[in-house]
Amino acid sequence: MSRKIDEGGPLAIAITGAAGAVGRCLVTAAAAAGHRVIAVDQVEADFSGVEGVEQRLGDLSRRRFCRQAVVGADVVIHAAALNDPGLDYEALSPLNVDAVRWLYEAAEDEGAERFVHLSTAGLYRPGRGVLTEESAIEALSAFTQTKLDAERYLQSRPADGLPWVILRPSLAYGPRCDAFGANLLTVPPLLRMFFAYVPGLTGGARNNWVHVEDIATAAMKVAAHPGLEREIYNVADDTPLAYGEILSSVIQSYGLHIGPTIPFPVALMVALSPFVDSELMLRFLSGLLGPLWKRVEQRHRLTGPLRPNVYRAGLAYLQGDRVTGTDKLKQLGWRPRWPDLREGMGETLRWYQHARWVPDYRALPDEDILEEGVRLWYREGFGLEGARSGRLEFTITFPDVRKLAFAQDATIEGTVSIEGIADQSPVKGTLKVFKARRDMVYEFTFPSTGGHQSYRFSGRKHLTLLGIVSNFTRLEGNLVNTRGEEIGALSWRMELKEDLTALVRSIRMG
Repeated sequence: MSRKIDEGGPLAIAITGAAGAVGRCLVTAAAAAGHRVIAVDQVEADFSGVEGVEQRLGDLSRRRFCRQAVVGADVVIHAAALNDPGLDYEALSPLNVDAVRWLYEAAEDEGAERFVHLSTAGLYRPGRGVLTEESAIEALSAFTQTKLDAERYLQSRPADGLPWVILRPSLAYGPRCDAFGANLLTVPPLLRMFFAYVPGLTGGARNNWVHVEDIATAAMKVAAHPGLEREIYNVADDTPLAYGEILSSVIQSYGLHIGPTIPFPVALMVALSPFVDSELMLRFLSGLLGPLWKRVEQRHRLTGPLRPNVYRAGLAYLQGDRVTGTDKLKQLGWRPRWPDLREGMGETLRWYQHARWVPDYRALPDEDILEEGVRLWYREGFGLEGARSGRLEFTITFPDVRKLAFAQDATIEGTVSIEGIADQSPVKGTLKVFKARRDMVYEFTFPSTGGHQSYRFSGRKHLTLLGIVSNFTRLEGNLVNTRGEEIGALSWRMELKEDLTALVRSIRMG
């Protein structure tokens, strides 16, 4: 029986993840409603000015602390979660699955009246129409699998056990959000490095996001509403937006100049998905973005945790609609404070800028556009006709990163070793990419061991959009000496798992 909940009086509410984006909003909302708050997290948070808050610090992946965390609680709101798309199931499950079971069992033993669990609307399959609590669900990532397993555990509890309520929030945004959707805020600064006018986008897959404050008010609504047992509620704002409109809203919130609007390439995203959706490609693309964002951090003295990454789970949001309906939750009287992302994004961005998580362009001149070059360290093993083998290590330098989309010469410098010909001989050459012809032409020279003879290697590679990685993992050409005599055909072969990772990590700006 939900005695205190039915009476409508003050409750003792244990909130896990209290130091996080949603958790802080929950603590503030619960205290403002007159409830006693047990704020549970690994790190201490500043709740000065908020009365009635007791902090309990510890690790929820430890069963003993889970029991300590809920002692004396009438209601438990489990908002803590590890949402790092780069982690596998084994790394995510201690907090996202095991802790749910331990907290629920401890709360039941302690005589709590309700258990509220924050899951995710990312469980719904993308598709047309509005997604309700009855729509089909499936796990498309390790994170959503943990959320699905946690839901299944709660649903397996006996009907006469501790009543539970599950919330499925859509993509969250707001102050302190540092995972998944928050990475969208890194896109405009990266584009700003290349363009004075950031292109606007229109169209794309439609989603409705949700502000962290609205997730908190939804959780408080179901935590204290009489008569709720074994219910699931979606949480989202009222305005589904296409991905192009969402990104354009972020660009406008930055105050950046928006150039011509172009349609979001939905068909291209669908066509590329089989090639992009691989661990190797995802790591490659994320690795390319890392040095660029490092350059933004250094130039603007940023100190936040945001990092641009390309995740498999994120691809699903670009390829299909996920419009989440909230009619069921609204029947309880809940309404979002931020019904439209375009209204809440400006306020959110100001917080990020004040916290130095993202750049503030309002006081910066247009000359902030990147003018440096980009350097790549490259290492390849190769085979030469006649069973000779060798190793090549060099740096490719593009002098103007803004022109990478067009024809541009790059310099090549490094060393080469070829059995019987050269041993760590210095390499100098050029590489040029022709966008119109989709060709890459490269050549370099090096002296023999002892410097008695010189050699020249040259080749041409046709570039393909669907072979972003393979374009650079196998390069072929001919090796000739100073008399023009052909020594043989040379084929470079990069080891994908080892050398490509090193290539990506080597990218440097300036």
